[in-house]
Amino acid sequence: MREQTSPASIPVETSQRAVIRTAFEMGDSATTRLAQIVPTLDRDRVEYAVASLLVEEAWVSAR
Repeated sequence: MREQTSPASIPVETSQRAVIRTAFEMGDSATTRLAQIVPTLDRDRVEYAVASLLVEEAWVSAR
């Protein structure tokens, strides 16, 4: 199981921190909804995957 990483512990600018926090909130929301369909879902991995994708998309769109 992966170690929990708080978005607040990531050393970034305030605007980036807001994007990361929002991405993890959306990841949690998506995981909760998916877990209703797939109860055996690895919640940590799904939340991290969704949040990573959203952060990457935000970074690419900001370029």
